Amino acid sequence: MALFGLFKAKKPDPAVISAIKTHVFEALGHPEGMVIAVNEIDCNDPACPGVETVILIMATGKKTEACKIDKRMEDVTRADIATALGK
Repeated sequence: MALFGLFKAKKPDPAVISAIKTHVFEALGHPEGMVIAVNEIDCNDPACPGVETVILIMATGKKTEACKIDKRMEDVTRADIATALGK
């Protein structure tokens, strides 16, 4: 029996992703044409903090900005987002 597929990563909750995106848009003043991507990364490298939430902020004509929060998505708060964005 193969072990592949036995240990599947938990799918992120779409409601949690939506809430994080909403908080980012609110913190940035609802900019027109901005796209937000939210991912949870589980890094096994000893130099990494372990699980972190990565928020990518993309806007036309601007360099993509990445914000990292050293928490699982479901544990991210508005305060965490404001801190990560420097607000």
